[in-house]
Amino acid sequence: PGFNDADAAKRLGVGYYEFNIRDGVRDSVAKAMLSPDVGSVPSNLVLKTDATVKEVLFETMARKSSIPKAVGVRYYSSETQSFQDVHLESSKSIGKQHKREPEVILSAGAILSSQILANSGISKDGKRVNSPEVGENVQDHPVVAVVYQASEHFSRSIVSYFNTDGDQSSSFENYLNVEESAHRPLMNLKNITMSPASLVYGTAGISVGGFLASPWSTDNVPDIQLTVFPHTKEPHFVHRKRSGETSSTNSSSNSNTERRISVLVTVALLTPESRNKINLNKPENDIPKRNEESSRTKFESYYKFHVPDIEGGTLTELDTKRIAWGVDQVRNIMSVPPLSDDTIMEQYPGVQYQDTELEQFIQKNAMRNSHWSGSTRMGDDQESVVDAKLRVNGVENLRVVDAGVMPYIPNGNTHSTTCVIALRAVDLIFTER
Repeated sequence: PGFNDADAAKRLGVGYYEFNIRDGVRDSVAKAMLSPDVGSVPSNLVLKTDATVKEVLFETMARKSSIPKAVGVRYYSSETQSFQDVHLESSKSIGKQHKREPEVILSAGAILSSQILANSGISKDGKRVNSPEVGENVQDHPVVAVVYQASEHFSRSIVSYFNTDGDQSSSFENYLNVEESAHRPLMNLKNITMSPASLVYGTAGISVGGFLASPWSTDNVPDIQLTVFPHTKEPHFVHRKRSGETSSTNSSSNSNTERRISVLVTVALLTPESRNKINLNKPENDIPKRNEESSRTKFESYYKFHVPDIEGGTLTELDTKRIAWGVDQVRNIMSVPPLSDDTIMEQYPGVQYQDTELEQFIQKNAMRNSHWSGSTRMGDDQESVVDAKLRVNGVENLRVVDAGVMPYIPNGNTHSTTCVIALRAVDLIFTER
């Protein structure tokens, strides 16, 4: 059956993923919501680039209320190499049509929003608010890869279709050319002749996946997601090769085998039991110097802060069994025509991994999926970070609007859910103002 059904409970089987695409090019939320014209933004929006928020500013003058009130943010400007403060306008300067003061809204993502809150004194034993669950309850969709070597005839057909050497590198160059042309002034994308490769890279580079319900799923709701990639460039496999780790079935492969097309299928667990936590850094008052030797130089030197480490990731026994079941389903699917006609062997992890050995392999090699959520959990209890209206508990004029507020990770990609949270936040803000 196909999974293209609005009812999540019926979303079982295989099907085509849905993407935001405009005129053959993937469309971002910024373009869709703010402006379809590159470089153009609404007149009431001011964008600061090369600027990273360090902390939220709170009113320092004596107030009738003892509750801290957010009044702005402090950010680091790469342009001026210094910290800058931005303060909210008062309700008087905005006009009488608004009933409430302006607000600060954090949307830095589940990882960095937690760090900004901690920098602002809102965390476990925080100087401003004791909020012990900031950075806790972190969830993701752990994932492993299964890689198959394509048959010779299938490899030839793909290489011919894409006109590549099997790595799709020239296809990527074609895509970049299309993307650049599409954004030139007065250039109509419809006038550009696109190769099949360019059309593929005008999407996400993937199109097919599957949702399965393992024997341990609740009410037959999908808890395993399969995604097919017509290449091995996904990090779930690439970093293993870079580290020299290969399966024994591929240990004797030569350069000719490496150039042959491979098909990668990821197996992601959608409802994990395992939880992670963010090791929040202590806020730095001084501007840290660039560390050119750091393995994360680009990220850290740009943001001027150490990126928080994520602790945990160890799968529970049940999580491991469910992923292993998903790997077995991939093997079953690939063992029958027509896919068995187009593949000749499992390159990774390798058919020698079965049962207990497969579970041990998953425990060691399961990767994060960058679907981070839950670090600023919403709830109606005292431990929750934000309330049902996304307002940070213990302070005024501050909300969090990103995937961090989800108490539980959705059983699917988090992008659409995050967009719905943002739209709901808009309704809440306008209603209160």
